[in-house]
Amino acid sequence: MRVRAAAAVAALALAGVAAGCGGGDGGGDRLTKDEYIAQADAICKAANEKIDALGEPETMEEIATLAADAIEIQEGSLAELRALKPPEEDEATLNEAYALVEQQVEVGKKVKAAAEAGDLEAIQTLIAENEPLDDQADKIAADYGLTELAVAGCGGSGGGDRLTKEEYIAQADAICKAANEKIDALGEPETMEEIATLAADAIEIQTKSLADLRALKPPEADEAKLNEAYALIDQQVGLGKEILEAAKAGDLEKIQKILAEGKPIDDQAGAIAADYGLKECGGD
Repeated sequence: MRVRAAAAVAALALAGVAAGCGGGDGGGDRLTKDEYIAQADAICKAANEKIDALGEPETMEEIATLAADAIEIQEGSLAELRALKPPEEDEATLNEAYALVEQQVEVGKKVKAAAEAGDLEAIQTLIAENEPLDDQADKIAADYGLTELAVAGCGGSGGGDRLTKEEYIAQADAICKAANEKIDALGEPETMEEIATLAADAIEIQTKSLADLRALKPPEADEAKLNEAYALIDQQVGLGKEILEAAKAGDLEKIQKILAEGKPIDDQAGAIAADYGLKECGGD
């Protein structure tokens, strides 16, 4: 699998105001469940549209900027959702979702700090920490009947229609083809300085591509196998960072050693992709 990316930057959406639900201060007239769902989904839809408009980050600086903007949108939307008054019997469930959302926002703030520090490994770790929070909040929202939960900003990546295997392959290969063409266009480095520059550029391309791949929803039965390939890619990216540092230090011997370590990992990821039917993602 040629696309060797770091982490799902798309996860920066963080399901911000996720299950978008519940709470209120207990006073005044309460909404019916249907009224609450209609108003909460309207809030989530507006937040989703704002976050979608932020675009796709490709550099650490852009990740930090997107994270800051997304957090501001998410916190504003969560405040609006908290101002709603759901049926009293639903309040505890919805407040449980709020607590999860607040944890996600805190993770988002840490992602922003990590991006500002240029720490890709920390971003990967934080995204992994966010996933179970996102899944829990998403489930509460889906079970309650909210429909705007599957888009960035209101409920995370757990919902929404899954792709067929053929649809996944077509979309994944398109992502990989675009990334491969960009990496091929970087040329062949001849000096240590050029190797370092190429490595940095390639990591940015790969980061965005893996984020795009992870944003796809393959058939549930295939998810574990594809996640296995993603985990191998994460290992490859770790080695890529080591190559970058070795190039900066002018250590050709270490670069050669790292490349040898990466070969079996690359072969494993490529074999999984090829066995699944991917062509562009399964190439050398």
